[in-house]
Amino acid sequence: MDLDLTEKGLHNGQLVLVLSSGNCEWSRGFNMDWLVRRLKGLGFQLCPDTYRGLIEKSLMDSRVRRYICFNSRAFRLAFAVMFYVAAWGNIYSTFRQLSVNLITFCLCVSLSAASFTVIIILLLDRQARKINVNTDVRLAAVNETLMKHNLLAGITETTHWFSNMVHLSLIYFKPQQCSEGLLALLEQRKNDDFFQAELRKQLDDLCIVVERTVPLQEEEQSKLPEERPLISSRSSDSNSAVTWSGIISLISPGTPVEMTHRLLVMYSAVYVRLLVTGQLPSSSPSPHASHITAPCLCRFIQTVLNLRAHSEEAGAPNTNREET
Repeated sequence: MDLDLTEKGLHNGQLVLVLSSGNCEWSRGFNMDWLVRRLKGLGFQLCPDTYRGLIEKSLMDSRVRRYICFNSRAFRLAFAVMFYVAAWGNIYSTFRQLSVNLITFCLCVSLSAASFTVIIILLLDRQARKINVNTDVRLAAVNETLMKHNLLAGITETTHWFSNMVHLSLIYFKPQQCSEGLLALLEQRKNDDFFQAELRKQLDDLCIVVERTVPLQEEEQSKLPEERPLISSRSSDSNSAVTWSGIISLISPGTPVEMTHRLLVMYSAVYVRLLVTGQLPSSSPSPHASHITAPCLCRFIQTVLNLRAHSEEAGAPNTNREET
C-alpha cells in the first residue's frame, strides 16, 4: 500500500517531479529509469511495469513526438512570424495602387497585418487551453493507473531561445473527494433530460476518427465488380477487404459511476497541463485542493462542461460550494 504522503507535506495539486526530454524526434526521450527511482524514493509503491510501458507507448512514439514538435510554442511563434510577413506582403500588393502617402500606407499595412497575426495567436492560444486528443487523451490510460496511487500526469513544454523542451509533469492528487462530488451531481441529475442532453452535447465533441479494414464476405467477393458497392475504399494491398472510417466517442454514455470515472480520467492530463503552466483561473480555496488557488479537478470538469451553471439554474444543490 502507498504511504500517507500528506504526512510528508504533499498536498493536492503539488508538483511532485518533472521529467524532461528534447522535442526532436532523434532526442533520447524521457529517462524512465530515473522516474522509477524517483517515485520509489518519494514513497510511491508502484510497480514500474504498470506505468512505464504506457508512458513509452503514449509519448515516445515518433509520430507523437513529431506532432508535439509541430504543436510547440516555438513552432507557433515561427508560424506567427511567417503569417505576419505573408499578410504584410499580400495586403501591400493588393492596395499598393492607392494614391496615399507611402509612410501612412506602410503603417496601415503593418497594423493590419499585426492585427491579423494577433487574432491567429489568440485563436491558437485558446485552442491550446482545450483538451488535446493527440497528447492528453493518450495519457488517459497512464492516469487511470497512476490515479490509484494519488498521482496525475500531464505534458507541458517550455521554450528557451530556439530550443524547445517537453516535460512530463506529475502532481500529487487524491481523486476520492472529487469523485464523490462529481458523482453526487450526476446522481442527482440522472433523470433530468435537459441536463443529460446538455452533457451529451458537450461530450460529443470529444471523439476520434478511426479507420478499420474489414474483410469482404465470401458472397461479396463472388459478386461481379459492377454489383459491388461503389462507395467503398479498397485496400491497395488486398482486394478482399474494405476500409471505412468511423467516429468513436471518447466518453460513451453509462451509469453515473462509470461517467464519473471516465470524466476524471479523460480530463486529468489537461488539468495537470493547465495547472502546472498556471493557465487555470484563480478561485477560492477548494476543500479538495485547499493549498492551491486554482480549482480542483471536479470543479474544472464542471466548469469546462458547464455543469455547474446548469445545476444552479435548475435549483439543484451545488456540489461545488465550500461546505461540500
